[in-house]
Amino acid sequence: MPEDIFSQLALGTIIDGYDRVFVLFIPKELAKDAIDILRIRMNIYSGEGFVEYIGLERKN
Repeated sequence: MPEDIFSQLALGTIIDGYDRVFVLFIPKELAKDAIDILRIRMNIYSGEGFVEYIGLERKN
C-alpha cells in the first residue's frame, strides 16, 4: 500500500445488532466522502466473521 494512503488510515466500529463491523477507511472532511478500504463483520456470540467488502478506489 502506498505510504500516502497508509499514513491516513483510520479504524472504526459499527454496532449492528449482535454484529460488529470493523471498517478500515481513509477519513475525509465529510463522513460521506470517506473511502472504505475493508469491512469485516463479526458476530459477538458465535464468533463467526466474514469480509464484507474490499475496495480501494479514489474519489475525485
